[in-house]
Amino acid sequence: MVFALPPIGTVFKQRFTPSDQLRALSSLAKLAKDPLAPPLRIRWFYATDIPESMPPYFKYTKVGEPKKFSAFSEADSNRLEKEYQRLLNKEPFRNIISVNEDLLFEVDLESRTMYPVYWEGAVYQVRRGGWFTTEAQPVPEELADKLERGYCVMRPYESEDDIEKVNPLSKKNVADDVYELPGGRKVLYADSSYAYVLDEGYGGMMQLNFLKAVKSLPAIGAQLLKRGFGTPEAEKEKDGDEQPDEFGLASFDVIADLFNTGKSVNEVDTSKALELEMKDYKSDDEDGAMSDTDDEQPQERQIDHLIFCVHGIGQMLGTKYQNVNFVHTVNIMRKNLKKVYSQSNEMQECVGDPTNCRVQVLPISWRQKLSFNNDDDVSETLPSLNDITVSELRPMRNMMGSVLFDILLYYEPQYLSQIYHQVIYESNRQYDIFKKRHPDFKGKVSIIGHSLGSCIALDILTKQPDIPDPSDPDQLHFKVENYFAIGSPAGLFNLLKGYNIGPRSTLGQSTDKVLTLACNNYYNIFHPCDPVGYRVEPLVMKEMKKYEAESIPFMIEDFNKQLSTLAQFSDNFRTKVMATAADSWSSQWSSYMGQRKDQQQQADVTKEAVKKATGEVVEMTPEQLKVFTALNYNGRVDFALQQGYLDFSIVSGLTAHVSYFEDENVAAFILKEAMAPHELVKEKKMKTLILDETD
Repeated sequence: MVFALPPIGTVFKQRFTPSDQLRALSSLAKLAKDPLAPPLRIRWFYATDIPESMPPYFKYTKVGEPKKFSAFSEADSNRLEKEYQRLLNKEPFRNIISVNEDLLFEVDLESRTMYPVYWEGAVYQVRRGGWFTTEAQPVPEELADKLERGYCVMRPYESEDDIEKVNPLSKKNVADDVYELPGGRKVLYADSSYAYVLDEGYGGMMQLNFLKAVKSLPAIGAQLLKRGFGTPEAEKEKDGDEQPDEFGLASFDVIADLFNTGKSVNEVDTSKALELEMKDYKSDDEDGAMSDTDDEQPQERQIDHLIFCVHGIGQMLGTKYQNVNFVHTVNIMRKNLKKVYSQSNEMQECVGDPTNCRVQVLPISWRQKLSFNNDDDVSETLPSLNDITVSELRPMRNMMGSVLFDILLYYEPQYLSQIYHQVIYESNRQYDIFKKRHPDFKGKVSIIGHSLGSCIALDILTKQPDIPDPSDPDQLHFKVENYFAIGSPAGLFNLLKGYNIGPRSTLGQSTDKVLTLACNNYYNIFHPCDPVGYRVEPLVMKEMKKYEAESIPFMIEDFNKQLSTLAQFSDNFRTKVMATAADSWSSQWSSYMGQRKDQQQQADVTKEAVKKATGEVVEMTPEQLKVFTALNYNGRVDFALQQGYLDFSIVSGLTAHVSYFEDENVAAFILKEAMAPHELVKEKKMKTLILDETD
C-alpha cells in the first residue's frame, strides 16, 4: 500500500481556518498612539516544540500548546510585520511569505502557521511577539493584546513628577497601577518595561508594594513579563552558535538512544522528533546571500548546483525516536557546505562569490510513504508484523525490525518498484518547485545516496535514459551530473547479483551483465571503519582490488589538520613496527643457521619490509585510465576518508556509517567536486594495497 501521491509540483502544507482569536487579530497596532508611550519593539516567532500538525504517517495528535519559540531573523520579522500592518489596515497584502534559511519555509499569515516548501514536514505555529516571559518567549497574542491595552490605560511610563504636574492631588497609590484584564486576572505595571500578572488571591497591598519595589525581578505569586523584544546584542549572546560535533559523538548518541525505549509514537513525546530540526533554521540575512527590498519578497540566493539526498535504512524510526530525522541530517550538511566554503579562499575564487557557495541540498524521503501489512492493514489470513514479533526484548526487536525490514523491502519486487517510484516522484516534485522558485536556474543537478539509499539511486540511474523525458513519471526529469554514494553497500549487492559496472559513454545502456549509470561522474565514498561501505572499482576492473582507494584529504584546517598529522604518525608507527618485526625475524633466523649477516644486509631486509608495508605507487595503464575517466573525470571511483588517531575500529564502526552528513571533510569534498571545473586527467597514480596472504 502506498499513500496517494499529489500532483508533481505540489507544495506540502496544511491551511488552518483561523480561530476567532486570529480572525480578530491582535489590535496592538490599532491602539491610539500616545506620544509619551515608548515604541513597542515587535518580533515574530515560530514554535519549535509542539507542531500544529504532522504528516499522516506520524499518526500525530496535538496535545497542549507550544512553549518553545525561536525568533525569525530581523529581516524576516520585518517582512511579516509589514504585511501584517497591511492586513490590519485592510490594504492588499501578501499572505504567503518565504522565511528562514534559504527561504526553505513559508508562513501563512492569516492562519499563523509555517511549513516547509520542498519536503513534507510538520506545520508549526507562528506568533507575533509584543510581551515576553523572562525566558524571552512570546506570550499568546490575545494576552499580549490585553496587556498592551492595559498599558495604554495605566500609562506606567509616566513618572510621579509628571502626574503631579498635571494634577497635584493625584499622587498615585500602588493599587492604582493594578489593571483588571478581561477574564478577571489582574496585572500590576511595575514600570515602563515590566508587568506582573498576579495569581488569583494575590496578597493585597503588601505584595503590590513588594512587587513595585523589586520591579524587574521574578517573584512568587506573580508572573513577570517584559514589554517589547530584547536588544539585538542580548539576542546574539543567547542564540550563540553551537559548537560542531568534531568527533561524531552526536551520531553515537543516536545509536544509544534507539535502545532506550520501545514506546509507540503516541506514548513518546512526538514533538521532540522535529524540535531539533526546527532549531537548525536561521536566515542568511547576515551573509549577504539574499537581498531584500521594501516591497518585494527577498531574492533567493543564486544556486548553480542542486543536490538531492536520498536516505538509507531506518527512517521509520523517525516516527518513534527523536534523534532519527533525515531533514535535520541534511540541514547539518547544508550548514557544513556553507561553513567550509567560508573557510576556503580557493573555493571562493573558483566560484567567484565571497559569501555564497551556490549549492543547495534537499532531502528525498521515501520510506514513510511505504506501508507493509501492519496493524492498519487488516487481512483475514496474514498477521501484522507486530503479531509475529517475539515479546522478549521487544524494544530492541522493534528497533532492529524498523532498520533491517527496509533491506527486505528492497529485495521484494513489489515494494522495490514502489520505492523507485517514490524516490523518482519526490525528486521530480522538488525539482519542479525549485525551477518555479528559480526560473533562471541553468545549473547542474547531483544526487547523494546514503546506505540503502545509494543502492536505490544507483538502480534508478542504471535505468535512466541519457535524455530525460519530462512526460515519463518513471524516470527523473533532469540530467544527473554527479552521483555520490556514501557508506554504500552497492558493491556487495551487485556482486551478489552478478553485475559488473561500466561507463555509459562507451558501453551504452545497462545489460543483464553490466550496469551503466546515467551520470557524468560516479563517486563511491566510504569510511574505512564503516561496516556497510564496500568498494565498487573491482566490479569495473577486477585488477583494481590490488590498489588502494583514492584518499580524501583533510580539507579543513586547525583540528582536522592535527588529526591528519596524527593519522600519518599512526601509519608510520605501524610501518616501523612491521620493519622491526622483520628485522627481529631475520636476526633470529640468521642465528639459528649460524650465518650472521652484516649490518648492510639487515638494512636491506628492513627496507624491503617497509616497502611492502607502505605499498608501491604505480601509474594507471592507458586501458585503466580510459575506463575510469569515463566513469569519473579524475580517474577514480572509490574514495576513502582518512582515519584520525581517535578512530578506534569498534567505536568508529558504530558511528562511521551514520556520520557522513555531519563530516565537514565530506562536505568539503562534495563542494569541491560539485563546483570545481572538471577536466579529464591525463595520468593517474595509485598505491598498491597491502593484502594478507589469504587475499
